[in-house]
Amino acid sequence: DKASEELDRAELSAVLDRATPQQIAIRELAAPPGWAALVARLHEAPGFWLLDSALADGRSGRWSFAGAEPYAIARVFGDRIEVRPCRREGEASPRIEASAWRGDPFEALRAIVPRAERSELAEAIPFAGGAVGWLGYELAEYVERVALQPRSDPAIPDAAWLLVDRVLAFEHASGRLFSTALGHGAAAERAAERFAEQITRSITRSH
Repeated sequence: DKASEELDRAELSAVLDRATPQQIAIRELAAPPGWAALVARLHEAPGFWLLDSALADGRSGRWSFAGAEPYAIARVFGDRIEVRPCRREGEASPRIEASAWRGDPFEALRAIVPRAERSELAEAIPFAGGAVGWLGYELAEYVERVALQPRSDPAIPDAAWLLVDRVLAFEHASGRLFSTALGHGAAAERAAERFAEQITRSITRSH
C-alpha cells in the first residue's frame, strides 16, 4: 500500500480508476421472473447485496437494486481508508489497485465512487453503480462536535462499502428489469451484455 503522504490527487484518481468519466451501459431483460425469485438466485453469488423497496410509486421508491461480485471493498478505521480489489471470474486482473490513505471518510467516499457521464437513458434509473454499504455511529464525530468513547475493537471498521459496477435494477410499477454496467467506452457495453446474459442463464436454470 501507498501511505497517505505519497498519494496526491492524480495518483488517487489513477488507482481508483477515476481519472476519466465512465459510461453507463444499460440492457433490458425480456420476460423477467418475479423479483423475489431472482434475488433468491442472485443471493448465492459472492458479495451479494440488495437495496429493496416495497414502494411502487414516486421516483426512487419504485425501484429496487441488487448485485454481487463487487470489484473492490473499502473500509474505514478512524481516519484511515483502505481499498482492496476483488478478483472476479473472467477478469485477468483486478480493476483497481490496492490503496490506503488518511483523511475524512466522507471525502474518501466521494473520491472512491466512480465518475460517470450523464445521459438521458442512464438518468431514468436512479442507481447504476457506485458504493453500497454502511456508516458506523463513530463517524458522527466527522459531522458534529461530539465526544465518543474510544473504539472497543479497533479491528472492526467504522464503515464498509462494496464498490459495484454491475447492477440489476427492477421497476416495481412496470415489472421491467435492467442490467447496468460502468466502464470505459465499449467495455461498459460488453459488461452490461455479459451481466444480462448471466442473469438470463440463471433464470433459465431456475425453470
